[in-house]
Amino acid sequence: MRRWLFVILIPVLIISGLILYDGHRIQQTLSGQSDASRLLANESKASDEKQTDDQTWFTEQDVVSKKLTTSGPERVGQYLAATEASDKTVIVLPDDTPHQASLFSLIRLYHEQFGYHVLLVERRDTEARNSGWLDRLDLIDWTNQLIAENGPASQILYHGLGVGGATALLAAGEADVPKQLKVVISESAYARLDDWLAFRAKEDLPYPAGPSLAAASTFNKFRQDFFYGDVSVTRQTSRIMVPTLFIHGTDDQRVPSPMNCTKRNPASNSCTRSGEQDTTTRLRKIPRIMKSGSGCLLNHSSNRYKPIQKRERQMLHPPFSFLY
Repeated sequence: MRRWLFVILIPVLIISGLILYDGHRIQQTLSGQSDASRLLANESKASDEKQTDDQTWFTEQDVVSKKLTTSGPERVGQYLAATEASDKTVIVLPDDTPHQASLFSLIRLYHEQFGYHVLLVERRDTEARNSGWLDRLDLIDWTNQLIAENGPASQILYHGLGVGGATALLAAGEADVPKQLKVVISESAYARLDDWLAFRAKEDLPYPAGPSLAAASTFNKFRQDFFYGDVSVTRQTSRIMVPTLFIHGTDDQRVPSPMNCTKRNPASNSCTRSGEQDTTTRLRKIPRIMKSGSGCLLNHSSNRYKPIQKRERQMLHPPFSFLY
């Protein structure tokens, strides 16, 4: 009897140990502390992209480095003031990927064509990547700091790309988001972190990673104080009380467009998942751009982007009040 017990117990212990070890590697990789796992590991590697004209333009501007003055880890942002007096500021949130050339064309668009102040914030990165869940708190702190510096009449816009888009939605759904937030634009954001990681695991890993992801989520609860299943952009979106524009390319391989929203609610044109109640009435539809991948989609010259660019301008041009 004991022999059979050992025969059964030893393989179970070995398999459990391998799952825990792999879960540890995945959690370390997702938080930016190592690249031991292949899951999203290449997103932390440096990019070899050539500098674009928009990047060169950005380096030639009077960009001011700002620090987040609240307690906690130091956060830095790059602030570009508008050329003329304005009470409107866009906070641009980058993706986790190193390929960020299109980000600067977006900054240039807001600065030159819309006349906005622009704040490009650095999300938590090395040893603190969190897929936007902790970054959302920093974003609210940044918003409060800008209001304190520019005055209570400030009007704030969030524009995020990829994980930055998820960060914008997560922050906008918080109860203490300042009333000066007027518009949110999110490009290629995921709907739920656990679902997205499960999809990426199927693409990046050669074995079923469900048990390892569950272990990684548990490790993450101890290290960053949240399970992957806690991060629901869908739930936070249902609490947003300002106009919100979702944009997604149908050929996005990193976050496929069906993952942006797992269930459509025709009554409110917003996103819900089974079991998650949608109470929002001020959300816009999700424009899906045919045959487009991830990245900044608003600056492309192709005719298929024109309706999206028109909708963006309708949302951004003053006054904001026509949306309410």
